[in-house]
Amino acid sequence: MDILLLKDLEGVDINYDNIENKKCFRCGNVLSSHIATQSYRNSFKVNSFSNIWAEAEKSLALSDKWIFVGYSLPQNDYEFKHLLKIAELKLSHKKKTKLNIDVVLLNSDSTAVRYKSFFGDKINMVCNEGIEEYLNYL
Repeated sequence: MDILLLKDLEGVDINYDNIENKKCFRCGNVLSSHIATQSYRNSFKVNSFSNIWAEAEKSLALSDKWIFVGYSLPQNDYEFKHLLKIAELKLSHKKKTKLNIDVVLLNSDSTAVRYKSFFGDKINMVCNEGIEEYLNYL
């Protein structure tokens, strides 16, 4: 249901029961899945991920607001953290407003410290009591 929060998917009939041979409604490519577990041995530089990572970097760089929900920002997720840092700095000299980051966690003071250390003054809000606290904040 979370994917339905994306405005691009409004009005699209999505049936996840049988995803085999289904095609992307945007580009027409056959849908597939890949599970990427956190490990120092992961490499996301393979062809199947390069376009996705480039688009993610572009989208993040153009955004003024990032919201992390339930992501612990682990030390060994260095490729994703690298992507975040590049996107954070990429167009910062051209933006009229600074990046604003909200973080939603559940009872994890150490993770809150990691976020503040990694993003510094770009952190607007850290809700450490879960999504309900964040929704009340909004």
